[in-house]
Amino acid sequence: MRKKILQLLISVFIIVFGTACQATGIKEQKKYPETKKVKTEDMKTLTKQQFYKVNKKKSAPGDGWELIYYNKDKILISNVTSLVILRKADSRFQIDKILDLKKYDLNHSQSEETTELLPSNNGEQILLYNSYNSDSKLLAEENDSLISWVANFTTVTMKEYRGNDLEKIADLEQGSFFNCLYTCKMIQNPRKIKGVDEKNKEIKVFTTAYDDTQILVSTDINENNMLSLKISSYNTSTKRIINLFRFT
Repeated sequence: MRKKILQLLISVFIIVFGTACQATGIKEQKKYPETKKVKTEDMKTLTKQQFYKVNKKKSAPGDGWELIYYNKDKILISNVTSLVILRKADSRFQIDKILDLKKYDLNHSQSEETTELLPSNNGEQILLYNSYNSDSKLLAEENDSLISWVANFTTVTMKEYRGNDLEKIADLEQGSFFNCLYTCKMIQNPRKIKGVDEKNKEIKVFTTAYDDTQILVSTDINENNMLSLKISSYNTSTKRIINLFRFT
């Protein structure tokens, strides 16, 4: 009888212990979900006509146009609702593709929810995700419900990833999305540049990977028309200004 009771107690202990381990495993799995690709789909883009229609006489959302990436052959700019890649043709840049950010819920500019854009070193890929003013929510270990996207302008595809473990995504993409050499930063309170007409203009000045080159992003203040954008390069050594792009 004692032997049966002992065997029963051992069985109960094994069941309880196993259940506890399983629950702990589920909890650990939930706490540390696997970052993985969910799907790949064709990139949702806008034609020039669609883009012009949406932005004609529209006031700037967020902070207007931002320079995301610049090298001597490629420029990435964003006005929150769209991400535009420009490629050099002769001495000027032309629109290549326009990614519709609204289609992917990546068009946020508020402090509590801001869409982050991290380009790869060659500018052909860009990692996009929504931050939530909380460092813990940026980690896949903390919140596996968040979504990240990788836009690839070479293949014209979008890859969706579950979770926001950004380093893991960069590894899976075999790309460099951090400390990107060609990522541009806006200069706060830039010096006035001789020869630049600032009347009725909002002018932002950005650093580049080239020590002697800054990029000027200019828009009209009147109605803040998105299509009034003008991009120029400024050589800090020669003081020369070269027009790179404007909407036509």
